[in-house]
Amino acid sequence: MTRFKGLVAGLVVASGALSASAASVYGFKNITTNGNANAQNGSSYSMTVTDEGSSGGFNFVSFLFENAVAGNPNPDSSITGIWFYDGALLGATMSVTSSAGVSITGPAGGGPLPGGSAYGLPNTEWDFKASSSGSPGGVNPGEWVKVTFQLKIGKDFNDVISSLTSGLTMPFTPGVDLVVGIHVQSLNDGQSNSFVNTALIPLPPAAWMGLAGLLGVGVFRRRLVKVRG
Repeated sequence: MTRFKGLVAGLVVASGALSASAASVYGFKNITTNGNANAQNGSSYSMTVTDEGSSGGFNFVSFLFENAVAGNPNPDSSITGIWFYDGALLGATMSVTSSAGVSITGPAGGGPLPGGSAYGLPNTEWDFKASSSGSPGGVNPGEWVKVTFQLKIGKDFNDVISSLTSGLTMPFTPGVDLVVGIHVQSLNDGQSNSFVNTALIPLPPAAWMGLAGLLGVGVFRRRLVKVRG
């Protein structure tokens, strides 16, 4: 299983290096099943992972969490907790920034993601919580929160993407995988549910065509140089 995880992660980083070079967007799926189908729908929540550069020998990566307005089946929903299950990448929290009305802080040390143990997740090292239970202080539709980490020495953005990919395959492997979970409250039937990140959301076809064109130019140039040489 570990070899399979490593192969999958390696393929994603190698073949998807262009799509994951600066920012990568992930969706969420439910791991608890409270309430109706809409309450279990994670399509309105997203996480954008961005390379924030380096300083002093350390690399920095941010995680931006958003709750969409358009097409949201839970218009009163609120992301009230965020968990990072990791053991090899995240070194220190550098900042937590957000849109107006959001007051998520951490690390909070307030216990694991509800339903996380049943899903197979270990005790978390990093968790961030809203200042009050329910919608006030959480990430409501149209709002966002961004958590920026200093990575451990020798780790970079590609390591984060690789570990997120590896973490898609359970069971969780400590020191290898990275799984991000969120807890969402005030769903449309009064329920709450937990969600974990899904695979990298593909680029739109137009973007892939542009990348393919760039790759084609690069291949053509290499061949031309070889012929001329």
